[in-house]
Amino acid sequence: MISLAVGGEPIPIIEMSVVILIIGVAMTIGWVGLLYR
Repeated sequence: MISLAVGGEPIPIIEMSVVILIIGVAMTIGWVGLLYR
């Protein structure tokens, strides 16, 4: 499991990756919607 140590507290990066992935997919869907409107 990949984790980033910040202030001695291991914070999982997987959750951040999922959030970034969801935002990217949402932006892609938005652009496709604008292009093919």
